[in-house]
Amino acid sequence: MKLGLVLLGAGNSRRFGSNKLLYPVDGQPMGCRALELFAKSRAIRRIYVSQEGYHPLWKRARELGYETVMNPAPERGMASSLVLGLEALLNGEQEAPEGILFGVSDQPNLSEASLATLENTFFENPQRICCLSAQGRRGNPAIFPRALYSELSKLEGDVGGRQVIRQHPELLLPVEALSPRELDDMDERK
Repeated sequence: MKLGLVLLGAGNSRRFGSNKLLYPVDGQPMGCRALELFAKSRAIRRIYVSQEGYHPLWKRARELGYETVMNPAPERGMASSLVLGLEALLNGEQEAPEGILFGVSDQPNLSEASLATLENTFFENPQRICCLSAQGRRGNPAIFPRALYSELSKLEGDVGGRQVIRQHPELLLPVEALSPRELDDMDERK
């Protein structure tokens, strides 16, 4: 079974006040932490979606084996990055992977162990939408099965995969994170 990966890193960081992916967390830019964590995924192809001004992260992404895609209009919302990443991942593939893992770059507490558990759960349940959760709260990352790629490709605005999850609640399989903090994104300086 094959898994693809789309890591989203093209947000405008409006609430944060500056490029949050370059903000140091434990001495390392938050975006680099995400790139390194998701590079440990079992995905056969990795796409990193970014935007102009995030050049330091592009270099690190390529060093880690990601293909980089620039979102020329990140102001159109998260869906624009998700769709660009999905298209890049599926472009040129003879057969689409059975699942695509979508992650975000601003969850500094996400652990390798929770990511591995999420992937293992999907490999055991390849027709389900597997997403990380904690104490009943759903979050990122999430893995979507091949049957939903068409719906994901039609998303617009500042929405992510949650819109597709709402359409298919019967497919949702929450996967408990090791800690609730892993679902926290960093939208404001701590």
